[in-house]
Amino acid sequence: MSPSKKVAKKKYPLPPPVDFETWKLALARCIGPRSNEAMALQHWAEGRAAYYTMLGETEEASADSILRYAYFMTQPKIPSGVEKKKVEAVVRKLRDLLPGMVSALGGIKTCNPQILAEDGLLPLDLSGLTVLLEEAALGVRGTLLLFDRPYERSPDVLTYCVVFLSELQSKEVSEIEALSLCRLLMKAHGFSDEELEVFLRHSRDAGTVRKRRRAAFGKVLKASEAYFELMRQHNKMSRIDLTLFERKQD
Repeated sequence: MSPSKKVAKKKYPLPPPVDFETWKLALARCIGPRSNEAMALQHWAEGRAAYYTMLGETEEASADSILRYAYFMTQPKIPSGVEKKKVEAVVRKLRDLLPGMVSALGGIKTCNPQILAEDGLLPLDLSGLTVLLEEAALGVRGTLLLFDRPYERSPDVLTYCVVFLSELQSKEVSEIEALSLCRLLMKAHGFSDEELEVFLRHSRDAGTVRKRRRAAFGKVLKASEAYFELMRQHNKMSRIDLTLFERKQD
């Protein structure tokens, strides 16, 4: 095999979904009460509880509620085939819709704010319609930035817990303990030992998880920056249009 050719990544079926109680029992079976993973979970949970207590949300600060939060933060979430097709259809329609909206806006802006109908009886003020179209076009662009990603990599076990992994480390849980804990959390969700090898030492030494975390948050940051740049340009053009409109009124 040529060195330049990459071996196709093995794909695993997503484990069947488990409810919170089943997950909690599975976690209790694989995590020792005095293990490093249990201590890491407790350290994170105490920080989370203190946060909720500070907000006065005592119910959310309970041990069971916090564990439920960990369950939802690591639960595999993937749309069904039907849902995926619906999303793809919406994205296609939005992509097709946008040029027409932009063209309509361009046409409206070549007119005066008020135009006459063919019979000349009723003047039409298009200022409100222009604002609505601009907001709608902005919403479509923002949505496409988030959903129109044809080359997104297939999700795997790391995909589902990378945000929670970062939260653990933000609470001063060490990288080794955070990875070991996430391995057990995902094992309780039903992932196989082979899939969970990414959390073991050889993957840590190779920086696999760190690279994936950087890539994941890099994509989020890139999409956010693109969206805020879109907003900035929109606000800038809105200010220019308002200035021109005020000049016309004078």
